[in-house]
Amino acid sequence: SIRRTAALLVLSSTLGGSLARAFSSQPATAHISSLVTPNVILDKSRAEANTKRMLERSGRLETTLRPHVKTHKTVEGALMQTMGQRSTITCSTLAEAEFFAAAGFTDIVYAVPIDPFKLERAAKLAEHVHVTIDNVQQLDELISYGPPSPGTKWSVVIMA
Repeated sequence: SIRRTAALLVLSSTLGGSLARAFSSQPATAHISSLVTPNVILDKSRAEANTKRMLERSGRLETTLRPHVKTHKTVEGALMQTMGQRSTITCSTLAEAEFFAAAGFTDIVYAVPIDPFKLERAAKLAEHVHVTIDNVQQLDELISYGPPSPGTKWSVVIMA
């Protein structure tokens, strides 16, 4: 069984919704195998301290920390990583980008070079999501596709 000596946070890692439950420092009554999977189990105070340290460091370096959300895939985890701000995150799938945009996140980098077959989906997220490219053919596909919607432009990150 799990012995809890510090507050732990369990994040149910589903894109259809998310659930967070803070555990108290009481002894565990359930075995770890009884948790619904997938799950992220972490030491909440340590994770918050690490996040705060990284945000402070990025501030000192005059850069923006853009945490990746692909491991936990939860609103609660992303809010912890951004100290409560619904912005400046990175994701690996359009499903993640859609999930976090629907949860009110903005300034999302879709960190996988855009596939031409995904441009229509990406266009629906263009207000909140930056697409990435790593070759001229992807740029040509974006140009051929045209603006995501009338009066808008693609926000593109070039991966070198």
